Amino acid sequence: MIASPDFLPALPEMFLGGCAMALLLIGVYSGDRAARAVSWLAVAALAATLALVLYVPYTAGLTRQVSLFGMFVTDGLGYFAKTLVILGSVLSLIISMRFNAREGLARCEFPVLVLIAIMGAVVLAASPGSLGRKE
Repeated sequence: MIASPDFLPALPEMFLGGCAMALLLIGVYSGDRAARAVSWLAVAALAATLALVLYVPYTAGLTRQVSLFGMFVTDGLGYFAKTLVILGSVLSLIISMRFNAREGLARCEFPVLVLIAIMGAVVLAASPGSLGRKE
């Protein structure tokens, strides 16, 4: 019998990836006139991702869990790192909206690239070799 992976610990990362792809499609079809709206939607997506990051340990507890065949580790340190990364990116997106509008650099791609970079950072925080974790 083949074991099936548990996707609940990776739910915030999958949600963030889906939001990034949806915002990319919105940006492509709306053009640069929707840059501010896409930026605020990216902030909302990060807030929802933060809620998911905080919800998963609430349901499963802060115990260390290894899922996705040993490639995804969730523990207290990982949740803390994910929270810091997401809060920092929310602040940087809010600050960058004003700067980009003032300098005439407002593009829809920037918040999407930030979301994809943050998704990479939170996946890295959940990898078994990061943050000094030992198996």
